[in-house]
Amino acid sequence: MHEKQWNRRRVLTLGGRAAAAVALGPLLTGTRTANASAGSGTAVSRRFDLSGSVHSLLWNKAILPGTVIQSFGFDDLRGHLYFVQVLDEAGAAPAGRLHVTRTDMSGNVLGDMILRDRAGKGWGHGMSLAVESTPGHVRLWIEVDGAVRTDGLDCTGRALARIPFVDGATFTPDSAGVEKHTLIRGATEVTCALDPVNNRLVQRYVLANRARYAVYSLNEVIAGRYHPVAWFAEPMLSRAFRPGLPSEIFVEVQGYAAYDRHLYILAANLQDEARLTAVDLRSGRTVQRRSLDSGPSSAFPHVYRKAEGMAIQQTGGSARLCHGFAGGDPGIRTTTISYLESMV
Repeated sequence: MHEKQWNRRRVLTLGGRAAAAVALGPLLTGTRTANASAGSGTAVSRRFDLSGSVHSLLWNKAILPGTVIQSFGFDDLRGHLYFVQVLDEAGAAPAGRLHVTRTDMSGNVLGDMILRDRAGKGWGHGMSLAVESTPGHVRLWIEVDGAVRTDGLDCTGRALARIPFVDGATFTPDSAGVEKHTLIRGATEVTCALDPVNNRLVQRYVLANRARYAVYSLNEVIAGRYHPVAWFAEPMLSRAFRPGLPSEIFVEVQGYAAYDRHLYILAANLQDEARLTAVDLRSGRTVQRRSLDSGPSSAFPHVYRKAEGMAIQQTGGSARLCHGFAGGDPGIRTTTISYLESMV
């Protein structure tokens, strides 16, 4: 979220009024993983159990403390983490300027690069980062060609960019090496996640005032062929909070991750209460929900933690569903990443 709006963004999650899903076809199994450490890519039928125990990967770690993290992703082959933040300078959020940082798995900074606007064209807010990792290369997927939101305080993408990480570099949306993909014409608030099991790309976008998700073959998208194998409207996330609350309660998606046949959505409400929602990618049906501790705790006695980002980590032949929190005071922001690993 915008650094100056630590508890300000109060966006009604679009698509919350009618959650009926539309599927185009079966979710097919891929033959190669987007993150090669995933193994053979063989399809599995299990999903993460959202009621399982929560473990800590990073705890209250200062990455680049000027602004909060927006999202993160794993390069499991090389043991790297990538973080996206709004650039720590005046006017960065509405201009769509972002800071990308590479760290080791302990959060120690190994390099960074800048995504800067040019000629009125920026990147976005960085709500979701996807890491495509193979033995030969690493490519980051992030929103690009951002448009200023109607509130004038933020910028969100209208296309996806596939870019290399180059330590110390500055990219603009039209720089050499920026590969753009416009999967759905007219869509706004465009972001994506990668499914490491089936080599799928899941795009979240807003069209006709509805938040939606569409599922694609990653290889087909890279080749410029944009034919979704499934799509569905975002479920009513307000139901994940307290019974009896009106459907119009303000909630905001803070990240999402895809693993095999399920999508996991991280959302927060006005009180910075965070909830996870598991959705069947074949039908758009919600299958499980749980709350997360995102308020004051013994480790954060004076500030709220804000839910920020989701990603899949694969390690030792198993997978983790990771979710992030930003904490700390202005100028000294910290990052916590927790995970679930139990499956059903």
